[in-house]
Amino acid sequence: MSTNDAQESTALAKPEDAKDEATESLKKFLEKHREAIVSAAANRINPDRVLKVALLAVTKAPQLSHPKTDRMSLLRSIVSAASLGLEAGSALGEAYLVPYWNKNTGRYDVELIIGYRGLVTLARRSGSIKSVDSRPVFEGERFEPHYGTDPKIIHVPDFSIARTPDTLTAVYTVWKLEDGGEQFDIMSKEEVEAIRTRSKAKDNGPWKTDYIEMAKKTVTRRSVKMVPMSIEMAEALDDDTRREFGDLELGTVTDETEALDGKGANAKLAAMLPSSTKANEPSGPSERQRRLIENEHTPGALGDEDKEELRQLKLDHPEWFKAAS
Repeated sequence: MSTNDAQESTALAKPEDAKDEATESLKKFLEKHREAIVSAAANRINPDRVLKVALLAVTKAPQLSHPKTDRMSLLRSIVSAASLGLEAGSALGEAYLVPYWNKNTGRYDVELIIGYRGLVTLARRSGSIKSVDSRPVFEGERFEPHYGTDPKIIHVPDFSIARTPDTLTAVYTVWKLEDGGEQFDIMSKEEVEAIRTRSKAKDNGPWKTDYIEMAKKTVTRRSVKMVPMSIEMAEALDDDTRREFGDLELGTVTDETEALDGKGANAKLAAMLPSSTKANEPSGPSERQRRLIENEHTPGALGDEDKEELRQLKLDHPEWFKAAS
């Protein structure tokens, strides 16, 4: 192999090497905070499975391992999913790790978005739900909803036609209760679109990759108000709405750290996380953080974990480094 060929081969390998390095660095970060994930899982889900699925999600969404990604927000999202017993980022579609570009901080913030299957999982835990089934309706299919004193839905699917987001006309959810009761709700494509356009993830994440599943989630989330709901599910829905849509009344996006310091399940979740993920952090660096900053350029003074913590500090508190220079 000539020198030029060798150089070209090395150059072509660099992007992949950088990707592997970023993934390995993220793996070490998650392992460092493994205890938070284990505590959150609470025997509902295997912590090793949580870590494996999270790393797999990283390979599908490069922003999750991007140098400018706030890793603590990623950790918060993973812990949130584990506390609900949901797999974030797996092919099951229970929950998604969605990176948003935060123009104010100049970095990616990761938030957890619950999927349709995640809602179904939470609903079934209430003990009052026998089954929940959401179905999409496409152009050309027989679809006859009946209201009044004998409400029912007649839907005859046609699998010979294109079943894509473009041909979707409606979506509905049918709830069957343990006491024999039944409830259903229907949303047109236009109603689904009206909800999607209000979402912070309207142009990326699951709305782009799993539109029909998100449409099913949308009608399921709306119709859940008609059936018995556990406190856990009510809190999960409230958090999910806040993360996906923000504070619509004020026209601002609620910061995830504010949600973590709220009441109920969020307060428990906040206690599981390292203190550096919570709101109301001290205005200046701690004694340990000062030592890390002072030894940044001292050869051999910092280990791999120290360097990772220092990297995150630079993202979170760039003003500390300006003051030290």
